[in-house]
Amino acid sequence: MGDGIGMIYATPPARVATEDQRLIDALRHKEWLPSRGQVLLVSIRGRAPLGTNSFDDRAGTVYRDHQGELQVKLYDATNDPGLYWLDNPPKPEGTAVPCSGYYTGAMLLGDHRGRPGLLNRGLTAIDYDRYVSDGSGGWRVNEERVSKFVGLNIHRAGTASTQVDRWSAGCTVYARAGDMEEVLDTCERALDFCKGGTLYFSYAILEHNEVHGMYAP
Repeated sequence: MGDGIGMIYATPPARVATEDQRLIDALRHKEWLPSRGQVLLVSIRGRAPLGTNSFDDRAGTVYRDHQGELQVKLYDATNDPGLYWLDNPPKPEGTAVPCSGYYTGAMLLGDHRGRPGLLNRGLTAIDYDRYVSDGSGGWRVNEERVSKFVGLNIHRAGTASTQVDRWSAGCTVYARAGDMEEVLDTCERALDFCKGGTLYFSYAILEHNEVHGMYAP
């Protein structure tokens, strides 16, 4: 008892959770969790800075099954352009990099260059920054938070790609074709579940710290 002088107070242990649970907690905190029958498209940025040319982000789906239980499926992907497009911007203003946020009904099923994908032709444009060379081997923001439909879609790379290269000029791209197929299958089953009532899919892009910041590394 006493006045507490000399007493040792234990430090509360850091929270530990799976990646799936961390994502659910982050979405719940933001009030972004999907309702029954809905599929939410998600992506989580990795720790690495722009320009790694690697599939070091995570992307996938969050949905509720027929019992209303939350299900999470995440895969290796990139939210960032490959080095080719960073060094060779498709527009004079720079190369688009999607901004984090919640984009209501942004995506719909469609063809991306002859292959099935998810297209940003829905209800909401995905915001993006435009990056240009900083003259020192890196990149700087040239335009901030532009809100305009410019084709920031979701699609696959090769069968099992290891470098982004030209696969992304700002799109979210899955490293493996099979992972993209699973995402599309989840979206198509949601359409069947709702008997065609859901035409658009919302997309949540989260920064690494928004998902992992409250937990032990």
